[in-house]
Amino acid sequence: MKIRIATLLLVLWTGALFAQADLTTIQGTIQNEAGEPLAFSNILLHNLPDSSIAKLGYSEENGQFKVFPPDAQQEYYVEISYVGLSSFTSKAFSPKGGIDLGQITLNNPATIQEVVVSTQRRMIEVQPDKTVFNIDKSINSSGSDAMKLLRKAPGVMVDNNDNIILLGKSGVLVYVDGRKTPMSGADLANMLKNIPSEQIDAIEIITSPSAKYEAEGNAGIINIKLKKNENFGANGSFTAGYSIGTFAKYRSGLSANYRNKRINSFGSINGDKGIWKNGTHIKRELDNQVYDNRTTFVSDDEGLSYKAGMDFFLNKQNTLGFLINGGYSTNENNGTGMTDIYPAADRSAVNYLNSNSFSDTKRSRNNVNLNYQFKKKSGKELNIDLDYGLFSSDNTTFQPNKYLDSDKITLLSFNENKTITPSDISILVGKIDYEQKLWGGKLELGTKLSKVKTDNTFDYYNIVNELPTIDSNRTNKFIYNENVTAGYVSFMRPINKKISLNVGLRAENTQTKGELIALKNNQDHPDEREYLNWFPSAAISYAANAKNSFRLSYGKRVSRPNYQELNPFEFKLDELTYQKGNPFLQPHFSHNLQLSHTFMNMVTTSINYTHIDDYMTRIVDTINTNSSFITWKNIASLDVYSMNISSPIPIKKWWSAYTNINLYQNINKADFGKNRTIHLKVTGVNVYAQNTFTLPQGIALEVSGFYSSPSVWGGTFKTKSMWGTDIGLQKKILKGNGTLKIGLDDVFNTQYWRAESLFAGQKMSGGGNWESHRYKINFSYNFGNKKVKAARRRKTGLEDEAGRIKS
Repeated sequence: MKIRIATLLLVLWTGALFAQADLTTIQGTIQNEAGEPLAFSNILLHNLPDSSIAKLGYSEENGQFKVFPPDAQQEYYVEISYVGLSSFTSKAFSPKGGIDLGQITLNNPATIQEVVVSTQRRMIEVQPDKTVFNIDKSINSSGSDAMKLLRKAPGVMVDNNDNIILLGKSGVLVYVDGRKTPMSGADLANMLKNIPSEQIDAIEIITSPSAKYEAEGNAGIINIKLKKNENFGANGSFTAGYSIGTFAKYRSGLSANYRNKRINSFGSINGDKGIWKNGTHIKRELDNQVYDNRTTFVSDDEGLSYKAGMDFFLNKQNTLGFLINGGYSTNENNGTGMTDIYPAADRSAVNYLNSNSFSDTKRSRNNVNLNYQFKKKSGKELNIDLDYGLFSSDNTTFQPNKYLDSDKITLLSFNENKTITPSDISILVGKIDYEQKLWGGKLELGTKLSKVKTDNTFDYYNIVNELPTIDSNRTNKFIYNENVTAGYVSFMRPINKKISLNVGLRAENTQTKGELIALKNNQDHPDEREYLNWFPSAAISYAANAKNSFRLSYGKRVSRPNYQELNPFEFKLDELTYQKGNPFLQPHFSHNLQLSHTFMNMVTTSINYTHIDDYMTRIVDTINTNSSFITWKNIASLDVYSMNISSPIPIKKWWSAYTNINLYQNINKADFGKNRTIHLKVTGVNVYAQNTFTLPQGIALEVSGFYSSPSVWGGTFKTKSMWGTDIGLQKKILKGNGTLKIGLDDVFNTQYWRAESLFAGQKMSGGGNWESHRYKINFSYNFGNKKVKAARRRKTGLEDEAGRIKS
């Protein structure tokens, strides 16, 4: 039965690609006051009564245009615009049988008042330089968090260890509101899990960043934009959610905003509490001995996040603001593990390692931002930001190790240890960005200074007769400092009506110092590095005609090791399996080439190539004759070839769809000596699809799902395929002020990861799952003044997309 339902859902996903709209035509011709045809004017077809965008189009070189409405029975109006001229808005009409709007003249804007149109955003906006996932348009996003939403984002994968992969490549840089997050690994995952979906406006996926963005991150940038109200008066919203898989989870939040002509103040607070369960199964064979481990983790989590700020509108050109945000979380994790240990040739001669661990983790983050903006109508804009952030975590772990005889009762040996690992990070950043119109284009330039210090302590205790004694051979302290000075310049301009050019250069000087201080002073000297790197970027866009546009881009980027990857401390699953960093890890540099094609401003296809030398990745290595550990190393090279297809498709008035397909090939090569060679070549595909249906009684239904084929994880692991399906319903209540959403994540409970590796004489296979199968309900309520800010045109993301294609 499950297979039949899954097949039906897959048909729904892919059927959207082949659905045909009615061929009724809306046409006309556009000219200026001199009677000259206007090529590449923007044509927006709006639905009535909600003014949502039904279709986008452009005029040909002779000024003529044709738009095919999705539903000939629906009422529409047309909006036409061209740079430097007034826009045109038609009267409402029904296009049944076709309609000719005739000759349309766009006049000088001084003679006509601005037309104010309120539009709605689509859930997925495919733009030439990025893809935008508008969270508030997705029913299945309710009761979720930033990390879970990234699993749904087009082209993005999140693996079993919460590592983010974009278009088959790791090394993604995560921004929040345009600012880079300094964390990685578990700390980054924890921060994203504490950002509720109700506070997220959109997720921007930027695969080819310009010189304006930091050079770090070989896979691109993901920018999470939080909501910020721009309405006059006082208003706010309340949200509450409940979900249950194995255990119950709760989430609630409150946000408020007050705005007038002089100030805009805003704030929010969100909390969550819940118990999560996940499990792992890791089997490895080393020196003819088998270690078969099964561990179940039950984690009790609590989190609180806050944001508050104020903008002062000094006059029409100058704005001064400040922002504070942060959060606090606790995590109590109980692990129940058992490892079967036996010779590969004799399964009956088995002993057991029982390792029931407990860890208590507390994390906090607090940030302050001061910002100033100067903006003139002539196009000059200056932004100055000063940020200071403090991040801390404190973890205490108890790890008992009981070796049992084959009867699982007789104790052969016992040892127990405790680790206390506090970590503190301080970050100071100053940034200046300036842009202005110049030589018929736009010049951008800026500079940035950042100073980061991490202070990590690792106290290791052996517990004998319930008394902890510090182990001086394993106790140490790791301090890492990083200073980066950067500057960039970027220039973009249209060469003619069809071709536009964007070139940029970024320079970054990096100074790092890693110092390992042991309780016994016999460790290596501090590792100090300084390097200056240049990062060129270039892109050329070509609008062949009203239906087809192309973009070719190149960029060089860097991935620097973060403090977790450099930290040599040991984090244990049990006595025989652990993870540690590599203080001698080197940064790697990537060269990225992308060719993209956009058809009818809807279907975007891109072909990508990335080459990386000294690629940083995870390696599963061995030590002694029975222990295995995960660490980070620079392997020789990585080549990634990929093709991505994205398309939002309005099929009918009541049915809209989005499909993203990513085909890729990864080639990993390295040689570390005997039994330590790597040559993996894997071709894979990721598919994400979403269908939204408007049902009677104001109910909306959403069905979404993904499929990930076998791939590569880290440097040596080959992963198996995985897929999942979500379903949700939404209804507006309480006179439209309230929204009720119910849903079921991972309908068929299929999200189980599996992988295998053969490296360093060790054969390993593993798998695991988490509470992906969850029922959830979410309620939100908006209150206060909803009067839209006067004398301001509401600009949608789709208008930004049209502007880019137009040039």
